[in-house]
Amino acid sequence: MLIDIVNKNAERALLSAVEQSDQRHALRGALYFRCAKLNQKPQEEEILLIFRSLLQDKKAAIYFFHDGDLAIAWNGGKKSVLDDVCKQLYAYFHLTGNEALHTYYDFNAHGEDLRLALRDKLKSFPANSKKPHAHSADHPMKPAFTDAQLRHIKKHAAERRTLKVPTILIVEDQDFSRSLLKGMLNKIYECYCAATAEQAVALYAEHIPCITFLDIELPDANGHDVAALIKRHDPESFVVMVTANHYEKDVALARTNKVQGFIVKPYSKQKIMEAVRKFRGART
Repeated sequence: MLIDIVNKNAERALLSAVEQSDQRHALRGALYFRCAKLNQKPQEEEILLIFRSLLQDKKAAIYFFHDGDLAIAWNGGKKSVLDDVCKQLYAYFHLTGNEALHTYYDFNAHGEDLRLALRDKLKSFPANSKKPHAHSADHPMKPAFTDAQLRHIKKHAAERRTLKVPTILIVEDQDFSRSLLKGMLNKIYECYCAATAEQAVALYAEHIPCITFLDIELPDANGHDVAALIKRHDPESFVVMVTANHYEKDVALARTNKVQGFIVKPYSKQKIMEAVRKFRGART
């Protein structure tokens, strides 16, 4: 099953996916369903159960927005599949279909319409949703290396920096974004991928990558804490923070941790390759 559930900053995540589709054509369109007009929020488990059989052989993502609206993005295929998805949504809410609560967006033909709709939705965020995301004190995990991992890093870090072809660690919790970034890099570079801070710490200690692209908002810890850990024990590491938001506090923390870059999503090949070139330039 290739369904990705996005319930964190879903509006920004879908906006990023639409913009990135222009470059990578990974997703082709979206079905937008205005659940908020019904004063009902769909339950993630129930929605996934409904769509599991319909989308099981598709690359798809389901976006749960802060106001209760819902969007399903997909990679193309027969429109009849999306018609069936739409029918299931109306049935789920016990509606006849005459309410006209859905809109289909083809990213090629209607991408700008969807971008405008998502930007308007972002403007309607409640005041408290505009605050920067939770930082390390609100996360249950405090990332740390074991003694054995530290010995391994200390012993091999210098030699790993001399590789002719840089190795890259991608730390990104959203499947679509992680696959997108890997797709930009893995034809040339050896890439390792992590979806959590715990995975990132283990992969970093094992491979000591030349470059680390590190998402700030991770499910089990804060990316800034991971960056601080890496920089504390491997000062010559090359870390680039990535985020869907551009908060001043995040920029300040990135500077404090002395990382080498800060990229605001959506990813673009130009931004990513600039970071790689910066690494190469620093090593010559």
